[in-house]
Amino acid sequence: MWGAFIGGIAGVFVLPPWGLLLLPLVGAFLGERLAGRNLDEALKGTKGAVLGLLGGILGKFLIHLLMGLLVIRAIF
Repeated sequence: MWGAFIGGIAGVFVLPPWGLLLLPLVGAFLGERLAGRNLDEALKGTKGAVLGLLGGILGKFLIHLLMGLLVIRAIF
């Protein structure tokens, strides 16, 4: 968790916007490995970070879409 968090913060400053997508995943993997987990467990944790990241992106997209539709409806 901390690796993904630190990777996300670093991603803001390194290669935006790609850093925001890639560095949390790298951070999650490195954090798991530094915690003493084997390769399979580290990859499993990284897959969880990927699913969480994609789920968050999808949720934000749907909320923004709904807000846009409500604004367009209010205007017309």
